[in-house]
Amino acid sequence: MTCAARPINCGGGFRVAPAQEAAVERLANLAAELVRPAWTFPRRPRDLYVWGPVGRGKSRLVGTFYEGLPTERKRRLHFHDFVRRLHDGVTGPGARNDGQSAVDSALDELIGDSRILIFDEFHAGDAMLIARLFRTLLDRRITLVTTSNYPPAGLMPDPLYHHLFEPTIRLVEERMDVLDVSGPVDLRRVAAPAAAGRRFATGLCLPPRDAGLEELGLGAPEPGDATPVQAHLRELPARAVRGDMVWFAFDALCEAATGVPDYPALAERFGTLVLDGVTPPR
Repeated sequence: MTCAARPINCGGGFRVAPAQEAAVERLANLAAELVRPAWTFPRRPRDLYVWGPVGRGKSRLVGTFYEGLPTERKRRLHFHDFVRRLHDGVTGPGARNDGQSAVDSALDELIGDSRILIFDEFHAGDAMLIARLFRTLLDRRITLVTTSNYPPAGLMPDPLYHHLFEPTIRLVEERMDVLDVSGPVDLRRVAAPAAAGRRFATGLCLPPRDAGLEELGLGAPEPGDATPVQAHLRELPARAVRGDMVWFAFDALCEAATGVPDYPALAERFGTLVLDGVTPPR
């Protein structure tokens, strides 16, 4: 990775794909701006919106940028989990009920005195709440960097609701630099050194009849191993829990009434998720 000034820690041991080069240069320039005293530039740096299909290295690029910033006043959050906690802060017990102030109060609890905020996997779920969130963040002196699988215009594609999100899309396009890293190569299929630390659970997907368990060092759960597991706001029936591993049947996790917040909640608690009864693709 090419570095500019002092900004990005280039010790990650990975090469930059052609589709990432513009994003790398822009992230490097932003990092160089952020290490300068605020009085040396006339206006605060522009925020960044990095998008591309899955597997294009968005999180790796932004994570390297984040780790290289020499400040403690920074925060990196997965957007699904952040919105869940923001929604709880706005509507839960003790929340203020005066509209924008409720969002401000919840944000203060979630991001503290951070001046740099990274959102992984930005999406448009609750259109009105996210619209209020973005207006609040962009009006504060917070540098915002997001990753997303969609360009701004592709957010909230459902025609029944897209018009509700159009003002937020315009705000993103006006106030943020949009960086496209959608190259042809899915980098998940390219061998790379394992990243340090854990952010998401490791997943094991097994076909019907628990095939291949011995090779994986796993023993099939017994009926007595079944136990309910708390996700976000619901309990899910697990086939077994063993330390920080949880085992689900496919239909119990993927065909039941689950919501997006349930999966980050499981990933926070468990390091490995085993899913069995998965029908192989034809």
